[in-house]
Amino acid sequence: MAARPLSFRPSRIDLLMLMVVIVWGVNHTVVKWLLIKMSPWSFNIARFTLSAAAATLLLWTTGSGLRGIPRRDLVRMIGIGLLGNTVYQALFIQGIAWTTAGNAALFVNMSPLWTALIAAGLGADRIGARGWGGHVVAMVGAAIVAMGGHAPGGDGRPAAGWSCGGPGGSTGPSAASPWTGFGCAWWGDGLTLLASVCWAGYTVASQDLLARHSPLRLTAVGLIIGTAGMWATSVPAVPRQDWGALTWLDWGAIAFSGLGPLVLCYTAWAEGVKHVGPSRTAVYANLIPIVGVLAAAWALHEPLSWKRVLGAALAISGVYMARTSGPPSPPRLRRHASRTPAPTGNSS
Repeated sequence: MAARPLSFRPSRIDLLMLMVVIVWGVNHTVVKWLLIKMSPWSFNIARFTLSAAAATLLLWTTGSGLRGIPRRDLVRMIGIGLLGNTVYQALFIQGIAWTTAGNAALFVNMSPLWTALIAAGLGADRIGARGWGGHVVAMVGAAIVAMGGHAPGGDGRPAAGWSCGGPGGSTGPSAASPWTGFGCAWWGDGLTLLASVCWAGYTVASQDLLARHSPLRLTAVGLIIGTAGMWATSVPAVPRQDWGALTWLDWGAIAFSGLGPLVLCYTAWAEGVKHVGPSRTAVYANLIPIVGVLAAAWALHEPLSWKRVLGAALAISGVYMARTSGPPSPPRLRRHASRTPAPTGNSS
């Protein structure tokens, strides 16, 4: 019998994921630009405080609230909130301060591979040969897109004077620091790589909670807990920041980085995990380097070449392969989902 041709019609989830790709890709450059005037830690405190306030307001206005969350679920929400916000964002923001925006877009967004491996290992997603092939092709394409971020053998020192003065991320000359012997960008690449593993864990761990709670509720709890953790670990950066030097344009960029990539995109990401599973949601992250390097080439004058065009084509092809492969989740999880209570709160 002849094989049935693949049919794929973009859904609401696909459109949401494309929105996430654009916002997160542009955000890499916005963050890099803001770090000219701000320390990584003061910047994160500012945008997370704004995002937590906005998420709390959204919960209150939609009537979702936090009532009725079982204690076990609340503990898990707190745990993944700390992982996906405090830990992930600390690694991400320090890493992007030490490397180029294009490289950060690559290493942070290696998370689709980690997500697929974790999800398959735990039985949270069933991934066939076409799906794995799509992940590999998309990852290779993303690597080609971002591989021109800094030249091999160079120290890769970021622009705008940020130095590798150690884990604290000081500014100014630090030639005596042992961190600079390896080059700033290499340390930044390592931190953003660790961040991608944290995000993969956050994505997979959220799937079970999303069977019982709305994406907005999960996002809001994570942002509130993550902001508390951010203040607990980064409060010394607040008095050292020259807040008066920030312009209205700077504050607008902070607002964008807090409301768009955090509140809006975290909620949309959770919506994707809820409906198509962790690996088929995460594969879209392979498109973020394309937006990231285009934005960085325009705003920060980072290199752009025909190789990146080829990489973009591969990444897009790989995403299509993975997104159109197999069912969204294994039967075991489908049976489990049918026994769980209806989602509480606003499900949009």
